[in-house]
Order: sequence, then C-alpha cells, then structure tokens
Amino acid sequence: MYLNLGSILLANANEKANSVVIRAGDREITYQELDRAARGVATSLRARGVSPGDKVALLVPNVPEFTIAYFGILYAGATVVPINVLAAAPEVTYFLEDSGARVLFVHPLFEEPGRAGAASLDVDVILAVPGDSPNTVGGMALGEPKIDPSLRPRAAGMDQSWVRASRNWRSRGPGPLRLKGARRRARWFLVWLRSRSISRRARCRASSLEGRRAYRSEIGRES
Repeated sequence: MYLNLGSILLANANEKANSVVIRAGDREITYQELDRAARGVATSLRARGVSPGDKVALLVPNVPEFTIAYFGILYAGATVVPINVLAAAPEVTYFLEDSGARVLFVHPLFEEPGRAGAASLDVDVILAVPGDSPNTVGGMALGEPKIDPSLRPRAAGMDQSWVRASRNWRSRGPGPLRLKGARRRARWFLVWLRSRSISRRARCRASSLEGRRAYRSEIGRES
C-alpha cells in the first residue's frame, strides 16, 4: 500500500466508517460511503481503459463529486490532473494534450469549455453530477466496487522508482554531505533575510532623518 490521500481514506473508512467526511448543504457523506463511491468510480475508469499511471483530468469546482472523482482516480492507480475552472477551451485543450489525460471530469457549469477543449482529442468527457447515468460521477460511483489489487492507490504523479529511491534515502538517512549542504543553505538564507531586514530598517531610518531635516529647514525658513 502506498501512502497517499487514497490510502488515508482507506484507513479512515476502516477505523471510523460512519463518521461524516463531507457536508454540502443537507447532503452528508460518511467515510464508508465515500470509499464505496470511489471504488465504483475506480472500477468504471478501469473499464474505460484507464491503467495505473494514466492521467485523468478534473474541471470541477468544490462540490462532493470532485472528492468522489478525485479518490476514484487514486483508487484506479491514475494521476489527477486538476484544471482551473476558469480555463477557456484552448487552455483546456492545452492541459489535456500536455498531460496526456485519458478522461476529463467536468462540472455542468463548465461543460461548454470542457467539451470544446476535449473535442479535438481522444478524451472521454464525464459529467461531475449525481445520478445513475453511466457518463456521470454518480452513475460511475454505483458501479460494482471490485476488490482488485490493481485498484490500490499509487503515489499519484510520482514515478515508482523515485518513490523507492526516496524510501531508501530515508532509511539510510540524509548523510553528512547532504545534511551539511542543507545547513549551509539554511544559514545563508537566514543571513540574506537578516541583511534585507537591516537594509530595510536603514532605509526607513534614513528616510525619516531626511524628512525631519527637510521639515526643520522648512520651519526655519518660515520663521
């Protein structure tokens, strides 16, 4: 099991299944319900050809379907590609093409730029709304939550060789050279901050002195 937000949800779903994790108006979703919905989305994504390591984009605001789709993507072993909801169609096209996303979840409020941006690409568009349609998050969440090792959450967005190397680095410790370099950078950063603070105080003091001198000379001329 890889430690990411998906694995944290799995742990909470086992430890406090009936605790509420999402509140949106009168709607409440528990950890168990979120885990079940995410598993359904993951199974549906795999049925659409999404494999571990693939990219799935989200053009969704802060609504419950965002969270369900997000964890479903992690459960499928894919990488989340969040897109700013204010992005225009050409920008959506760029993000999808640059990331190589296979699927785009889009909220109805931003469906027009989302579909226009994905029109020229081989990207499935799914509406981030509740319901039972297979092309919605709600419908995908109702899918059979198959227990499959391939649905284990992976470290989204991270190459696994990098994760293994990072673990080895942590187990061996940072080493004297690495630690010495980090301390040196931290020390220089503190010196830089101190110099900026001193120079700022010096400038303020100089400006206040000049102001007082100008004021005194002005008063002297008036008298």
